[in-house]
Amino acid sequence: MNDVYPYHETDLNKLLSAPYLHSFFSNPQTYKMTPLDSRLFYHSDHDGARLATRLRDPTPDKLKAAASLLTLTPAAVKIYAGDEIGIKGFSDFNDFKNKWFHATVASMAWDNSKNGGFTTSYAPVVPITDDYARFNVRAQEKDESSLLNHYRALLKLKRDNRALFFHGRRDAVDTGNDKIYAYLLTNKRQAALVVVNVGARSESFTADLRRYDPKRRRLAFGREPAGARWENDVLKIEKMPPWSTLVYKFSGFDASKLPETVENSDGRAVIAPAPDGREIRAESGAVYSLKTGEAGGVLRLFRGQGEIGVRLFQQFGEKGLSETFRQAVDTTGGDVVLPVLPRKTDAAILDAGARFAFEDASPAAALPDGMRLLAQSGDNVSLRAFYAGEDANFRYFKIDKSGYALQSNGGLDFAILISNAEKSARPHYLSFWHLPPVAADRRVNALVLYERHIKTGKVQTDINEMRGFGVAATGKHLIFETPDAFAVIIAKDVLKSERLSVAPIVWSAGGKWGDAPPAGKPVPIVERLPFDKSASYPADAVTEFLRVTP
Repeated sequence: MNDVYPYHETDLNKLLSAPYLHSFFSNPQTYKMTPLDSRLFYHSDHDGARLATRLRDPTPDKLKAAASLLTLTPAAVKIYAGDEIGIKGFSDFNDFKNKWFHATVASMAWDNSKNGGFTTSYAPVVPITDDYARFNVRAQEKDESSLLNHYRALLKLKRDNRALFFHGRRDAVDTGNDKIYAYLLTNKRQAALVVVNVGARSESFTADLRRYDPKRRRLAFGREPAGARWENDVLKIEKMPPWSTLVYKFSGFDASKLPETVENSDGRAVIAPAPDGREIRAESGAVYSLKTGEAGGVLRLFRGQGEIGVRLFQQFGEKGLSETFRQAVDTTGGDVVLPVLPRKTDAAILDAGARFAFEDASPAAALPDGMRLLAQSGDNVSLRAFYAGEDANFRYFKIDKSGYALQSNGGLDFAILISNAEKSARPHYLSFWHLPPVAADRRVNALVLYERHIKTGKVQTDINEMRGFGVAATGKHLIFETPDAFAVIIAKDVLKSERLSVAPIVWSAGGKWGDAPPAGKPVPIVERLPFDKSASYPADAVTEFLRVTP
């Protein structure tokens, strides 16, 4: 949870949303080696600023919402001493740079006496938090509604229901409201519904649990708003207070109706078809092990079958499967071709009866014919030419390359900035880990990123001024490279806008990642398209976008 909050003063209302929070748990690859219930979650530690330090106007209600997000995650949690009473370590955010040590290791505040009751020494070794007079244990123990007592109630709920809040399975619940973060925790016949309003206003929503036939419901945490009611296992709430939390517990629950998860091939037929292009009819629940050489292959779903559910997996160990792609693809208008990539999409489960073939062909065959050339430059190495295309299922981007502008052990080999906005007077700043900020001349809604040294591509959406790295579009894209190109395939429901513009760049940290560009190339934007060698470009700004859609 530490990664949820940026390391700068953050407007929590602009940062948090249900899609944003769910994205931290929706990628099975994140947990393929360490299950969720075996991980340690925390907000703060000695290496960075405390949670309250990072929030703009960190009111007790905001910190209570953050406490709920952390504590009710089905895993072990760590609370950094002082977070449970909301101390910053200093009084003024503008003083953070000068008092960074205070913000990270400042003392616990037990009361409002000298040094917050931490020590009677006149020269304490550990910095004394500046705000102990307002935020201390003694004052909050007396207040039933305090942040400290909120934490204590959450921890009691967690301890009393270990099967759910340490070892439960977690499934997102769609409430139709992005400010209502809701999920189910289940363990056999036990279940709990967790609901947190992650916004600054009262919100209304519905949560439909009818398919699970929940029994013996009770409110286990929080205070129901006056407008809360259950109708035939559908929770309907009008005006849930800002930053508030509700937890309902059920002692009867049909967990068999939860979405299917596949983590290994146990109990399933495992079939290894030859890559000979012959038609195959998918068996129900079977895992198709798609063995290829390093060059990869393609999976072809034949036209005329309507919508077909496809799930692609990375195989690891003897039986392990980690889902990397899931989509219902429409075959009405033609064959649908998907890349088979070693150690990324080398196993598949398809709807029973689906007609498909496994072919020994370049994964580039998954790109459609007739992609439009939007820009090219013979003076670039990684960004020689940029193409775009689309069909009923996907948007496609292709970048021709003659080599690599960056070394292989770091940096972003390409980033595609995506916008549905027109040029604006106010620049939009983007940054990522060690990469210096880049300014765009319009709002950037999404990013496509690729790091070849770890063969990882990402699509991030829903970017705003506080959510600089956006929301991961997990399982909705396939990004890979061939000897002469980078390729991107993105489900159309990820980029829904009919007016898209893009700016491809090579983005360098100038050697901090071992990614120093060749002599004479600028930093941080090493290459870009469009590019004219005779023109002058700011090294840290994108001022030209390519129109993808008319």
